[in-house]
This record gives sequence, structure tokens and C-alpha cells, in this order.
Amino acid sequence: MPHNSSSISARTSSLLLLCTAIFLALQLFPAALLAQTLIPLYQFGNGIGPNGGLISDAAGNLYGTTSGGGTDYGYVFELTNSAGVWSQNVLYNFQGTTQGDGRYPRAGLIFNPEGDLFGTTSSGGHGGYCDFRGCGTVFAMAPQPGGTWKERVLHRFQSAGTPMNSLIMDAAGNLYGTGLAWNGVPGIVFELSPGAKGIWKLTTLYTFEETKGNQGTDPVAPLIFDGAGNLYGTAENGGQYKAGTAYRLTPGSGGWTFTALYAFGNSAIHDGAQPTAGFVMDASGNLYGTTTQGGTNGYGTVFELSPTPKGRWKETILHEFSAPDGENPATSLIFDSAGNLYGIAPLGGEFNCGTIFQLSPSAGSSPASWNFNAVYSFTNSGDGCTPNGPLLDFQGNLYGVSNTVAFELTP
Repeated sequence: MPHNSSSISARTSSLLLLCTAIFLALQLFPAALLAQTLIPLYQFGNGIGPNGGLISDAAGNLYGTTSGGGTDYGYVFELTNSAGVWSQNVLYNFQGTTQGDGRYPRAGLIFNPEGDLFGTTSSGGHGGYCDFRGCGTVFAMAPQPGGTWKERVLHRFQSAGTPMNSLIMDAAGNLYGTGLAWNGVPGIVFELSPGAKGIWKLTTLYTFEETKGNQGTDPVAPLIFDGAGNLYGTAENGGQYKAGTAYRLTPGSGGWTFTALYAFGNSAIHDGAQPTAGFVMDASGNLYGTTTQGGTNGYGTVFELSPTPKGRWKETILHEFSAPDGENPATSLIFDSAGNLYGIAPLGGEFNCGTIFQLSPSAGSSPASWNFNAVYSFTNSGDGCTPNGPLLDFQGNLYGVSNTVAFELTP
């Protein structure tokens, strides 16, 4: 039977209109189409509050800290998976100032090559005024026969600094971190080195001072190393615009040299302000981070800092947050294996409980441009609220914590 040409033409037109509509939807609603699935792995009790994200061992067990629960001062935990069911093992309960082992850990953990865990507490290393003004600890956890763990305090801070974030470790086993201080000192960068008889020595690499020009104050963010052994970090306040700085510390025979790389808070360009997250660095030496404030809407930014031939650093704002896509990103970004950036905003989103977001580079664009997508909005219904800490990329899936839940995010 011969085909009716007018009916073929009508069907062709309808198909073209449908394809056009799908194309436009992809352009207008990328976040909805790229939404990912969040799977709650373990539900913590109310008021316990996991902090600082998760890390994984080679077997896929997850480790983290809480700022409450246990003996009320927080604990170190392990999550293990048996036939798809996750269970919690409490590895250590902090005792507070009574034992001087610290309390209220607010940062994630790290492993050394031998499988020991290292972390920080934000207070509780000493009694007296330190009950209310910090004086945290650096601690280690060593696995013991029979599956138990032994905790040991490596350093108790007094008025010289309170660690607020995760540590990093160099190849020699030295630990590096940042800390706030109380007696008029706006913060330090420190190194802890193992010595004889298990005694660790603290060296202050740099002391921030408001009188030292535009260096910044309050370095609450974790540090990173580059390939040459330089340290990079952010200071939350101070600087030229009083809204924080990015800095580098370079090792030398005479100690460490401080360089302020960038001052945040230039209102003339709707710059970000108050960075509390550390950096992630790409293969070209570009730094990526977030600010909790600033941008056109005041809800924070994602930015890139790139070195220039003249030694200066150029900032490019990759995204300015609005309430629907997240607010006040406060933790470090990560790269996945495909080169996408992922991060967490603790507020905003559809239910004002925070979001997980993705920035993906546009193919072939020079300089690189980035597409932003809020891939998950927390609902506070089985998935918790106010996600915190950096995400963990393990075997292609992302893991993290909200205020009550440890979760996995799958494509």
C-alpha cells in the first residue's frame, strides 16, 4: 500500500519537534537529568553527628569520627559491610579532660602505610580554661591483635593552637596541620615529627599575625602538598579585603617561607569570601577550592587559582551559589577518575538541607569552562541534613556523611 507523503511529512515534523524539545530540556534542566542516587549505609543516633567525611581501607571498610555520642565526647568508628548490611564498630570513645585524650573530634582521619589511624580533637587536651577555649589533641590509633585498637595522644595543645581539620602526612611520616590559637595569635601551621621512644615533637612552621600585612588569619582549612614539597592552604579571615587568603609555604634551609597567593573578598568582582576548605590540585598545578560567602548571591563560590608566568596567581570563579543549588560550601573538593569535581554545600537545595554538586569540564573549550550540576538535594528524611566533610571516591562511587547518616552516592 503506498505511503501518504503528507502523513510522512507530519510524522517527520513531530519527530523533529520531539528531538528539539529533548535537546532543550537537556540544556535547561541538566541538574535533574544528572541526578544521582544516594544510598544510606548507616544511621547514627540523634545528636551524635559524624564529622569530617570518611576514609576507606583496601577492603572497603569505612572510618570516621563523631563529635558526640559514646561517652558524650565523640568517638572513632569503623563501618563494615557484610552481605550488603553495614554495621558500626566503635574503635575508641574519647574521655575528655579527665584523661586528657581530647574531645569533640571535628575532622576526618588519615592512614599511614602501616594501617595506623591519625586524627585530631578540637578540645579536651588540658583542663581549666582549655575546657572552653580549645586546646585539642593529635592522636593515633593502632590496630591490635583480636580486632581491637589502641589510642595514644601524640600532642596536647595548650594556648599555641587548636587543630580544626584533618592532617596530612609526608613520605617520612611527619604530620602537618593547621590550628587556631587563643592568646591573641590568629593561628599556626605546625609539623609533628616522630622521635625516639615514641615521643613526637611539634614544630611551628608559621605563625599568623594580623600585623604582618595581608597574610590572612584563622587558618582552619587542611593543607595539601605539591610535587616540590610546598604546602598550600587557606586562611578564613584577614588579607587585603578582610575576607581570607590563599597561601603557600615553601621549605628552605632557613625554615619555611610564607607567600600570600590571593586575597578574597573583592566586592568589585563579586569575589568569594571566607574560605574554610582546603585545596585540590590538578596535574597542571592549578588549585581548586570553595568559599563559604561572597559571590553575586552571597552564598559562596567555587574557584580556580592558576599560576601565571610572572609568579602571580589568577582567580577564575567557576560557580556562584544560589539557594536552590546549595549554600555556604565549607569543605574541600575532590576529583573523580573522569576529571569531574565534586563537593558539598551544607545548606540550600530543595529542602534547605544541603546538596552534593558536580562541576564537569566542557570538552574542547580553551580555557576550560565548567558545567555545574546539583546532583543531590538532602531531604532530612532518611538521608540526614547538613552534609559535611569532603567526599571519598572509592572504586567509582562517592561516600560521605550528613548530620546523622553515612551514605554512598552512585551514578
